[in-house]
This record gives sequence, structure tokens and C-alpha cells, in this order.
Amino acid sequence: MQAQAVHHFLFIGFLIGGITLQPARASETNSTQGAESKTTSLSSQRAIVQPYEQETPAPVTYQRRAITPASIPIDTLPDIPTSDNTQDTVVINPITPIEITEHSLLPPMVLTENNLDLLTPSDLELAQKAYNYIKWNWQENTGFVNSVDGYPHTTMWDLASALAAVLALEQLSLMPTDLVTQHIKKMLNTLQNIPLYKQQLPNRQYNTQTGQPSGRMSSSKLQGNGWSALDIGRLLIWLDITTQYRPEFTLQVEAIKSQWSLNHAVHNNSLFGEKNTGEKQFYRQEGRLGYLQYAQKGYQIQGIPLNDNKPSNNIKQISLENQQLYIDDRNLPFFTLDPYVLYQIEFGFTDEWWNQLLPLYELHEEQYKKKNQLWFFAEDAMNRAPWFSYNNIFYQNKTWHSTTPTGKKVKNPQTFSNKMAFSLSVIFQDELSDKANKEVVRISQPYKSIPTGKYSDGTINTAFNVNTQSLILTSLWYKVRNNTPLYTYNQTTN
Repeated sequence: MQAQAVHHFLFIGFLIGGITLQPARASETNSTQGAESKTTSLSSQRAIVQPYEQETPAPVTYQRRAITPASIPIDTLPDIPTSDNTQDTVVINPITPIEITEHSLLPPMVLTENNLDLLTPSDLELAQKAYNYIKWNWQENTGFVNSVDGYPHTTMWDLASALAAVLALEQLSLMPTDLVTQHIKKMLNTLQNIPLYKQQLPNRQYNTQTGQPSGRMSSSKLQGNGWSALDIGRLLIWLDITTQYRPEFTLQVEAIKSQWSLNHAVHNNSLFGEKNTGEKQFYRQEGRLGYLQYAQKGYQIQGIPLNDNKPSNNIKQISLENQQLYIDDRNLPFFTLDPYVLYQIEFGFTDEWWNQLLPLYELHEEQYKKKNQLWFFAEDAMNRAPWFSYNNIFYQNKTWHSTTPTGKKVKNPQTFSNKMAFSLSVIFQDELSDKANKEVVRISQPYKSIPTGKYSDGTINTAFNVNTQSLILTSLWYKVRNNTPLYTYNQTTN
């Protein structure tokens, strides 16, 4: 594999860097490997009407999670509270509550063990492809997994996805217990020893081979350029889930969390991240509707008081294809399926005002009926410029609008996300979910790992990444638990 030392700088409220490289093994197809292929043929023997054209792989860049402005210079901030957070008084707009209608959402059933008989041959084949990605992108020195195939860097969000994938592989009886123990132990050992930004919180990005901060200012005495409160929130969720299924790691997980000054990521009843440009440091609110509520859960289960009982004055209500939806009218209000699906699989369905999984699924159903095309919108890496996109259901008065992390329109956007389509095919049971499942299998068949999705012109997005593999694995874990959420609640959990 020949890497290109090209840096992309995207202004996402600030400048961030990336590195391009050629995709590694996951981009190779089954058809070109013959007997030497590292994955078995599809057990379901699903036929493809016509094979995909295999183009020369486009360069892939690693895209870090975006932080949205507005920014507050550090030197203008009051002291960050260390315990209770004083909530500003806000005026609540009058919003008509959205009525939750009955749908084909499968009710959870508490099980004492996984029912692996629920897995189909195509389920097992997809799981094996996802396992291939983990095997080929796991770094033995650190236990970290590359965020994008062949690119040795990761974020806290993507570390959570890697941890989730390893746990799911064990629960699906695909990865031996001793190997799972080795993977988790190495990852936690590294996580316990990573240099923290300002000795407070994990940096935005780390090298998966060394466990050292990477990206801009990684060699400075600050040990990086800031933290993402959203990313840390997702990792907190999966650190806790790890202790529930692997209690022998509880003490180490608690030791890791005790090193992190989580109070710095919480301000005015919301999540805040920090960004250091080298000239100035900025402390800014992170997260928009859906993403914010999902990531907040990671802090809430640590006992940090955050509540979102009512919509704030940044939240509006719209009617879209006869579906009543809440939208965020702040800048860069990325609106995808991701946080709602992750919350459903990890925590289960709730009737909280912000949880829009049901109307969003029905909106995709209406889109399918209207266009006779399968559309599933999500945030995803891309195998071409701009390398990462938010495929928004609604964005600044435009429906089905794909944007870069800076809000610019994406040409020939991805309209079918494999991770979203498959996870929804597990959560729901109807005609649309069945078609979605079959399309994921069809798209993935020629490849040794699961590709990201499909563009509007029908070409395949082969930006193989850990988040796609992880969500498909955790969806299968959710399935063998008879659609019981993965997080185990107790009396102290909100």
C-alpha cells in the first residue's frame, strides 16, 4: 500500500488536518481473491444481477468528528464548575408535543443468554466481513483499531466503536473469549496511559500504533489540540457496557475515568469541547439535536447532572411528509439517523421528546414509496472528496441534503448507508426493512469487509471504516438478544 502525504485542511469552526492514503485489504473483492480470499463466500448464495465495476480505489482520508461553533475564547470564560451546573434561564417556545404512534418496533424480551439461532446465513457472512476489518486494522502494540482501513489514527468515538465491535464478536461466538480478553486488556492499558490534553481529557485524535496524540499540535506540551465532549460521551457509554459484560475490567475502567476531568466537558447543562488553534484556545458548545442527547447519556450514567426534559428555544417543529419533526435551528444542525439508532440499540426506546426514531423511519418509508428507491441517510466516511459527509434528512430548510462538515453541498451524495439500513432492518420488521437488509447483503457481497454504502449514481462507497463494521455487529448482538438493548439498567441509572 502506497500512502500519499497529502494534508486536507477543513474549516469546521476551526482548521483540522487529515492524511490521504490508498485503501488496504478491506477494499479487495472476493471475486479477485479466489481461493486465497480471507472471507468465505456468501452462505445464502445471493446472486447479483450485474457485477459492480471495480474502479481504481480513490484516496481515503481520515475525518475527525466535527465540532460546531459558536466559539468562546478561553480567556473570556468564567471558571468551569466542578460540580453542580448552573442552568441559564431560557424561554421555551410553545411546541405541540409529538404523538408517538404504534409501529412495528420489536418489543424487548429479557433473555438469560443469546439466541444465536436467530442469525441467518447472510447475517453470519456480514459478521465475518466485519470481523475481517477488525483483524486487519487492530494494532497489536496498543489494542486500538484504525478508524479508516489502513490509516493508523482514531478518535474516542471510533475507539468506542472498536470496543463495541470486539464485545459483539464475543457475544456472537465469532471471537474466542481469550482473544477478546487480550484485545480489551490492551486497549484499556493504552487508554489508561495515553497523554491527556492539558492533563485533563483525551485529545481529539491518537495514533493507533503508538497511543500518542496525533493531528495538529500533537507534539506540543499541551499534548494535542483539544477534546470532543461528544466523542468522550460515546466512549463513556461503551466503557460502562464493557464492565457489565466483562466485570473483571471494572476497576481498570474506573481508574481510567478517574483520570479524566469530565467536569470540564460540561457547562451550562450542555456539553462543551475545547479547541486550540495554536494562537487561541476556544471553549465551545458541542452537539445538535439527537447527537447531544445521545452523548449526554454517557455523562449521565457517571452521575453527572445533565437533563433535557424540555426543548430549548433552539428547537423548532416542522411538518415533513406528514411527519411532525423537531429540528435544531443553530448553525451546522446536522440531522441524521445515527444518534437515534445508536440510542435504540444501546439503551432501548424511550418516549422522551427528542427521540424521533419512529417518525424518521416512517419518513424514509414515505421516501421509498415516492421514489421507489431505498434511501437511508447517515453520517459516513467517503472514498473521494470531501472524504466525509453528513447526509442530512433536513438541513437549513432543505430536505435530503448532504453536506460537508462545513455545511457545503455534496455532489453525488451517498443516499444509502449500509450501517443504517442494516440496523433498521433489525429494529423494525416490515417490507422496507426486509428490502434494506437484502440491499446491504447485495452491496457487500463482492468485498471482504462491509463497504460504507451507495452513492446516488449507484456506485459503491468503499471507504471501509470501523463505524460501519461496529454498528452492523452490535445490531446483530441486539438481534440475538431478541431486540433487548445492550446496556443493562440499574436503579441508579436515569
